[in-house]
Amino acid sequence: MTTERYLGKRGDGSATVLRIDAVGRSSPLPMRHDLRNHSPTGPEWGYGGSGPAQLALAILCDALGEHAGLCHYQDFKFAVIACLAHDEWEMSRADVLAWYDGRKRQRPETDAVPSPSQIAAVGGTCQVESDHMSEMNGSRGR
Repeated sequence: MTTERYLGKRGDGSATVLRIDAVGRSSPLPMRHDLRNHSPTGPEWGYGGSGPAQLALAILCDALGEHAGLCHYQDFKFAVIACLAHDEWEMSRADVLAWYDGRKRQRPETDAVPSPSQIAAVGGTCQVESDHMSEMNGSRGR
């Protein structure tokens, strides 16, 4: 399945993230606990914690592959996932690729997979780097 977009929704006390292909078929986004297990209870968004880290890793691995996902998911968490609308959001794969292309231009040296201690030391700010993504999500992190 080639993902075209991602959809996150809250309901019944849980958060669900789907990947949707070009013909509208949807399936749950694999959270990639096999690579890093930040949040065994599931994905989250709208802040910079462990659930958002798991979601960032899952989206980047799906859109870019494991190596790029592991190298950049903490930055993606702070720049994009932390800013998503609380109840529901949608993001295209093109938005993810645009963020990645911009990140590579800004910091081409970030292609090394960080160690767990480096991950624990990461901090960041909430900046959505795509105007299109801001428009899709309404407000930034309610």
